[in-house]
Amino acid sequence: MNNLHPVLDSILDKKRHTIAHRKTILPIGKILKDIELKKKEHRNFLNSIKQDKKISIIAECKRATPSMGIIREKYNLEKILLEYQKNDIAAISILTEEHFFHGDLYHLFQAKKTVFLPVLRKDFIIDKYQIFESLFFGADAILLIKKILTKKEMLEFYTIARDLGLEVIFEVTNKDEIEEVLELNPKIIGLNNRDLETFEVDVYKTLKLRKYVPENICLISESGIKSKSDMELLKTANVDAVLIGTLFMQSNNITQTINSLRN
Repeated sequence: MNNLHPVLDSILDKKRHTIAHRKTILPIGKILKDIELKKKEHRNFLNSIKQDKKISIIAECKRATPSMGIIREKYNLEKILLEYQKNDIAAISILTEEHFFHGDLYHLFQAKKTVFLPVLRKDFIIDKYQIFESLFFGADAILLIKKILTKKEMLEFYTIARDLGLEVIFEVTNKDEIEEVLELNPKIIGLNNRDLETFEVDVYKTLKLRKYVPENICLISESGIKSKSDMELLKTANVDAVLIGTLFMQSNNITQTINSLRN
């Protein structure tokens, strides 16, 4: 396992306990039966974010972060989702980690019911159970973080996701991780501008690593994007999409904030 920031270590430790508990209250057998009985509606995440001549925005819903605590006191998920949708957002990211981000798996279901956009489950996926769980609650795509997974786990999880009809974003933070992920023939790669060992954020990281990601792979820049100048910078690197959460969650006027990135 890579060197990780102590906060990330704490998140993963808590996640292992949470998964063990969830397996008792929602057994895999019940999930598989539900998947078999119900045809899940899949919304194409890749097609939605891959748009000509402009950077798509994947807008995230989260109430808190480990470093900042609560970032949105009045967390009306339905209102946030509808505001995202009316502003031509390409896709929704739902952060479902419960303890450090105050997320909830049921928010995936709520998002799918409220808007017509594809929905990404953003969490710390370390057990194949979570992949089946993601589909059960309505996700169209999941995030796999290279920093916290072995090569064997990445391949196994990617195979399961594809078999279930889930799309996958492979999140990477450096050149070595990109090279490992490319062996799996990914369709989508997310470059995290946050260093998961120090938690420092640098938007220029996307520019530095861009050359290692083939142009035919959809590229998402994640973390630290706060302004129109950041968007213009990323446009020079031919980034397909950005994932933005904290900026919107801290905003008193989400529509205005979205427009400030575009105009």
